Amino acid sequence: MKTTSLQRLVVAGHVDHGKSTLIGSLLHHVTEAQRGPVGPKPADFAHLADSLIEERRGEQTFDTTQLHIELGDRRLVLIDVPGHEELTRHMLTGATLADAALLVLAADRGIEVQTRRHLVLLELLGLRSITVAITRLDLCEEPDKAFSTRRAEILAAFPSSALWNFVPVDAPAGINLLPTSPRHPWYQGPSLLEVLTRTDRAECARGSELAVFPIQGLHCHEGTTYLLGRLLGGTLEVGRSYHFLSQAGTDQHVTIAALLHHGKPVKRGNTGQNLAVGLDRDSSPRRGCLLAGRLAPVRVVASVTATLLWLESPRALPELELLLQTQRLQVTHCNLLSGLHSATLEPLPLADNAPPPPLSLTDAYLTFAAPLIAAHHSELPTMGRFVLAEQGHPIAAGIVRHLPA
Repeated sequence: MKTTSLQRLVVAGHVDHGKSTLIGSLLHHVTEAQRGPVGPKPADFAHLADSLIEERRGEQTFDTTQLHIELGDRRLVLIDVPGHEELTRHMLTGATLADAALLVLAADRGIEVQTRRHLVLLELLGLRSITVAITRLDLCEEPDKAFSTRRAEILAAFPSSALWNFVPVDAPAGINLLPTSPRHPWYQGPSLLEVLTRTDRAECARGSELAVFPIQGLHCHEGTTYLLGRLLGGTLEVGRSYHFLSQAGTDQHVTIAALLHHGKPVKRGNTGQNLAVGLDRDSSPRRGCLLAGRLAPVRVVASVTATLLWLESPRALPELELLLQTQRLQVTHCNLLSGLHSATLEPLPLADNAPPPPLSLTDAYLTFAAPLIAAHHSELPTMGRFVLAEQGHPIAAGIVRHLPA
């Protein structure tokens, strides 16, 4: 069976900076490069990326839209998310599915409120590989200087550990989109598609000793109970031993007796694949447990210190649930330590026992009614980011900053 490498990219940026136009133009030019001319050039590339009728009427993205680009043995999934402040929840939902990010920045407008907020969200979700496509350079008197200026502004405003790439593009004209596209004469770097397809997932650890496999459910097949889930990192191999971690706090050594991928037996499962795993013994598995390699940076803990982005103000801090991968735990204590405004990054005063305001960032100490299986977000973002819900309604997103010793 042909193996396809899957990479998910969230496409973010302030409203009207040209996200949908860029995605539509990229889709059009990739299709032409693969199949030849596909008809007259669209009057508006943005409509190729829009999937809702209401979206076409308003010329704005109101929901997350996933678009697939097939590139031989690689599939690139572009997750287009809204740029409106009131739709930050949708942006956050799309970003949680991604491995890396593409930020669209209009050269004639520069960093705006949602540009800043989206970058804060991307960091919050542990997306460390960020490509910035700088658009609308044709509206600037000196495009090369405008490109350098916007690049410097991003790096100055966000001096983080992100892996940054910057590409100047002209989406309507197709400039710098593909390796074969026309180029700006002053730009000698790679095309946008080259940058996106060479971007490795930072959290995509390799090797059986780094495997991380959260259990989503169980399935009985020909007398064997299989654990179902998606492999977040590393590899799973028949005959190898792994740690089986439970929310009861137990840690057992188990050996994989069988693996199924798309219902067919395989000897090895790779990162990103949905698998069915049969073990050599009954380990009392259930949703929320986890298989891990010997060196996987996951731990079973009773508390964490985290950074939280509040989409809404909670009615009562102790009445929250934490959702991390397939785990769902009651929060017994939420002590807010410090706060920031997410748009300005200015300090935010926190009154005693007062709920944080919407779209604020806070550091918090959280404890739970049962043990949590987690990792520091810098070591394994997929096991270090989570959602807080109130009565089943997501109200905050968070990343694990510190695990107790």
